[in-house]
Amino acid sequence: GNPYGGEWAGAYNPYMYGMLEEFGYDSLKITDWGVYSFAGVWGAEDLEEPVRIATSWENGANLLGGYDGMENVDKGYDALVERNGQDKADEIIGRHGLEQRFLIPIIQDIQTFYRYLPPELLSYVAGRLGINEAKAYSVATFYENFSFEAKGKYVIRVCDGTACHVQKSTAIIDQIYKETGLSKGRHTTEDMLFTLETVSCLGACGLAPVLTVNDAVHAAMTPEKVHELFEELKGKE
Repeated sequence: GNPYGGEWAGAYNPYMYGMLEEFGYDSLKITDWGVYSFAGVWGAEDLEEPVRIATSWENGANLLGGYDGMENVDKGYDALVERNGQDKADEIIGRHGLEQRFLIPIIQDIQTFYRYLPPELLSYVAGRLGINEAKAYSVATFYENFSFEAKGKYVIRVCDGTACHVQKSTAIIDQIYKETGLSKGRHTTEDMLFTLETVSCLGACGLAPVLTVNDAVHAAMTPEKVHELFEELKGKE
């Protein structure tokens, strides 16, 4: 039996917090016989198979018991993430269709949902559309808009093109470094709240220096305005 029967998993296992946050569940509970029960966005009938995937490893080993148990949690979590990702990909594919010409809009929608393009889902979509995996990757890497790295909740793009550079966009970037702790070699905060990108043009030269936050334009920026912007964004969390 599970020593934590009836207790909330989050009280004992930080991995469970990750599962709650990842999939939007309101609660995650462990019963005495070691099967997870979820209350949240999915109905019980939809959860049965993912729950079995996440919990039925090595003949019902105690998922919270010792080192082996933590390995089982990792394995179950990875399987649930993979299943959830494929289900989301199937949902998006269903909106577009299985014709190969829909590859770009499909992976655009996947990136919009996840804020990046998970490589495993690109491979999955390629298989569903009957596209050579290498060809799918060549398409995704050709366009700068696609990213294989996870991005933060707020993606900040700072223009450092000629018009913005002469208007001291470097001071804007330096202030963002101060606000976030990021640097030239580190683009996303550990809490996955902010991602900083520099671009050569945002198509708003008359508003220089300019930056965008998730595509919302902020014009004529100064270090002081950057500080106020980050105070506002952090205040929402």
